[in-house]
Amino acid sequence: MKKFEQIYNDLEEKILTGIFPMSTLLPSENDLADYYQVSRGTIRQSLKKLEQHGYIIKRQGKGNIVINHSAFTLPISGIKSYKEIAQEHQLDVKTKVLFNQRVKAPSFITNVIDISKDEEFIHLIRLRQINGETQIIDHDYILASIVPHIPHHKAKDSIYQYFEQDLGLEISYAHKEFYVAPTDTIDQEHFNIGPDDFVVTVNSFVYLNDTSFFQYTTSHHRLETFKFQEIARR
Repeated sequence: MKKFEQIYNDLEEKILTGIFPMSTLLPSENDLADYYQVSRGTIRQSLKKLEQHGYIIKRQGKGNIVINHSAFTLPISGIKSYKEIAQEHQLDVKTKVLFNQRVKAPSFITNVIDISKDEEFIHLIRLRQINGETQIIDHDYILASIVPHIPHHKAKDSIYQYFEQDLGLEISYAHKEFYVAPTDTIDQEHFNIGPDDFVVTVNSFVYLNDTSFFQYTTSHHRLETFKFQEIARR
């Protein structure tokens, strides 16, 4: 592991454990270079990685400020399960299954995807709780001709692990859209918010390796804790 990565890991741990609390300044580049006995260039690499991962923001004339890293970071590109993201962030997470039944193909899928209205889907509704508070509500529709049944304990753990390891499915890509929408009654009940509030909605049409559609997901996120993050390069 390179020296700047070791320093990044140490600073990340200090932020996560509250040694450097939110809204405080990190020590200066000179002080960090002296502390870690490295060049300022190495420190800049570590700080750049902290900024890319949403731990700090650089303010001209002030320095590097620790920002709210407790928000749940989602990748824009790539397909990751909730469990995989939670493990990466080392979060205390739980999933509560509200609904797990077969339903007829909903119109918002058949209007977009060329499938019969007589097709059936497994409809899951799951609460994603972080540190005891519901932060995400997932509505999944999985094509029953491909996945005829999802055991409750699998729905509570990781359906992608079930799809890939137990059923041998090869998940390839997804089309995603992000937007802000009014709350529905499930949001209002489990987020404890009102009908005039809004949630961030992430819709995904997911496809297998043979390009066949098999899953639609709409995830509702609390506005105050949602963030998405991607490294953009010119």
